[in-house]
Amino acid sequence: MLVLAGLAVSFLTVVLLINKRYNVGLALILGAIILSVTARVGVQPFFRWVWSTAIDPTTIDLVLITTLIFMLGTVLKETGALERMLGALRGAFRDRRYLVALIPSLIGLLSVPGGAVLSAPLINDLSDELGMTAEKKAATNMLFRHIWYPAYPLYLSIIVASQLGGVSPYQLSLMGVGAVLVSAPLAFLIAVWPHKPWAEVVWEGVPGPTGWAALPTAGRSLAPIFLILILTLGCNLYFPLALALGNILALANYAGWADGFRNAWGRFLATVRTGVQKGFSWRPALIIYGIMLFRSVLENSGAVNILSDTLLGIGIPLVVLLGLLPLLVGFVTGLNFPTVAITIPFFHPLYPGEMWPSALFMIFITSTVGYTISPLHLCLILTREFFDADLLRTYSYILPPVLATLVMGVLVALLTGLI
Repeated sequence: MLVLAGLAVSFLTVVLLINKRYNVGLALILGAIILSVTARVGVQPFFRWVWSTAIDPTTIDLVLITTLIFMLGTVLKETGALERMLGALRGAFRDRRYLVALIPSLIGLLSVPGGAVLSAPLINDLSDELGMTAEKKAATNMLFRHIWYPAYPLYLSIIVASQLGGVSPYQLSLMGVGAVLVSAPLAFLIAVWPHKPWAEVVWEGVPGPTGWAALPTAGRSLAPIFLILILTLGCNLYFPLALALGNILALANYAGWADGFRNAWGRFLATVRTGVQKGFSWRPALIIYGIMLFRSVLENSGAVNILSDTLLGIGIPLVVLLGLLPLLVGFVTGLNFPTVAITIPFFHPLYPGEMWPSALFMIFITSTVGYTISPLHLCLILTREFFDADLLRTYSYILPPVLATLVMGVLVALLTGLI
């Protein structure tokens, strides 16, 4: 019982500290210390796990992946690729309803840090011309900023789930396609479609071609993403290396090589410095280390096995716990990939090999839903603040597509292996 009490205290400590906006990595490290003390692990084994976690290949891979993904978003923004892509889309799609949905969805696809804050002002004027209320603006920005996440293999939570759960990110992404196909049209119909589509779109950013001729510009801006997907999916290249090559292409993409090698090389090096300075942060690395240490203590202390036996003895259907716990933790913390990471060890021992991919997807999709609708979700907080929207009315537009995601995701998990 002491181990279970320690596990509860440890878990609640992590959740409370995250809610208070303390560093997630430090909160998880403190949680690991609390659990190791209550499980009477001993100093020597604990520090052995501290070291083994630091040199674990999975830890190193995840640190590289998160760092490079954050850096890619920064580089795309600093090189002007993002602005060119948006200008091209404004030229290609004259119906502003599609633009209001496309802009936040593509910013979400590019993993730009603070994407919801970036996309909100970009759609504000367009949504004003469409006659959208503040609540519909906020809901549209929120929904389409995260619309691809259930099926996007470069989404950090899918990558973390894949690395920790031993399931291909592409297998998890494929299972999430149905959720996207249901939620995206529903979000569009509820928040955007009823408004008038006409009038010209005025763009004061980087000028570009219009109509179909604008699409190659958008494709060029997205080229680093396409390259990463091709190298990992088609060539099975080591994922951090594929991300590094995608970053290099993003850095070189708009260096202006037609102006001569010397000038372009200087711009390339200057962008490298900017990308490293603004894109590199120790925080994602600390979060990954905290996640992996917490997971290591959970598994090695025996707490997971004790909890598993206890849950099975209570009589609550395991599949209910599988969906409910990640959803609640995601909702309470307003964070996704830490939720995925700390709930996976609870359920992995309880599901045999053939059922595990479906169980892992259930963890991912329910935590994503809880995180998306959490009032502590930073994107929701900042979006609501920017548009000065009423929170409850904003939820009235957000909830139907998100609940559709939940229903479709749970059905897929059940039908692919949980029943």
